[in-house]
Amino acid sequence: MSDDPALAFNEEDGTAVDPIAFRDAIMADPDKRAALQAVKRTCATNLRLGGRGYFDLVRAVKSLMADSNVAIVTEAASTVTALARGLRADFAQHARQLLGTMVDKLKEKNTGVTRALKEALAAVSRYSLPLAEVAEDAARGLAHKVP
Repeated sequence: MSDDPALAFNEEDGTAVDPIAFRDAIMADPDKRAALQAVKRTCATNLRLGGRGYFDLVRAVKSLMADSNVAIVTEAASTVTALARGLRADFAQHARQLLGTMVDKLKEKNTGVTRALKEALAAVSRYSLPLAEVAEDAARGLAHKVP
């Protein structure tokens, strides 16, 4: 028996989380950082999320990772960490979608961004997608020179 409380999760408990509403809030709110923080708070209060309907939310977070604002990129990476913890194995399909963007952003010179991205990649590999499955893609992304 595991001491991880998220493993005792009943999928019905996660239905209060509405990924479409979060996506809409992220895209509509001029303060995107506050919207991302709301997603993280919800992931923290729900030990495990139901695995359906997160494609649009992940797509919105991915677009914010490409932003030039360092605070937004850092918050987006932290949101990926929270989603990986909440969705667990259900996040694998989303992790593949985000991997290229996260590896590209690792070239960022800001240490806060790279630290948040490393934490996100660690959470993805721990909870949802073993990095061995995507090692070739990651190596290809890291092979490009830093601008």
